[in-house]
Amino acid sequence: MMFAGTIITYNTNLVKTPPTSWADLWKPEWKGKLAIPDISGTSGQQFLMAAARINGGSVENIDPGFEAIKKLKPNIQMMYTQPDQIIPLFERGDIALAVWYTDRTGAAALKGVPVAAAYPSEGAIGIVPTVSVPKASQKRELAQKYIAVLLSPEGQLCFGQSQFAGPTNKKVQLPADLAKLVPYGPLVQRMFFPDTDLVAKKFPEWSERWGREIAR
Repeated sequence: MMFAGTIITYNTNLVKTPPTSWADLWKPEWKGKLAIPDISGTSGQQFLMAAARINGGSVENIDPGFEAIKKLKPNIQMMYTQPDQIIPLFERGDIALAVWYTDRTGAAALKGVPVAAAYPSEGAIGIVPTVSVPKASQKRELAQKYIAVLLSPEGQLCFGQSQFAGPTNKKVQLPADLAKLVPYGPLVQRMFFPDTDLVAKKFPEWSERWGREIAR
């Protein structure tokens, strides 16, 4: 139905040169000015994968990700469990960078929070929300009509402008400012879309290890 993703969100009042790589989070100038997600949320799992990938690892070989995040721990001001927990930190200027979601960044910016989206050159980590009709639906025809509206160019443009969703319909033409914010065109082509079945299989092991090595 749409594209979303985990990216680097930066404070426009504090960051004059936007980050271009996941590796920028490890730069010493951001010590004490970082927020990262806990692994209990999608963005936390995805940040672990991103950290692994830029250090020679993968979903199957996650060790480099854990090692990299352990090194980052002294620089972190908050490890959030709910996405909106970091909004006050951005507003007060307490953090400069955060690993956050594309749609949350857009919604916050619309409300006047000083944030913008930075898509790492290695690729944001992609999220693909879907829409479907339950087998037992007694309104199948109506549901299909609804889905057709959601996937139409007009529906996708509306959803992109109102909810900061990246369109999956290639006929959609986004305004230039919105095209830089949401997953669209080349930004989607560079995204890394992990095998969700494999991630689900690995998650219990990752979660236990995160609690032992990162969260404590």
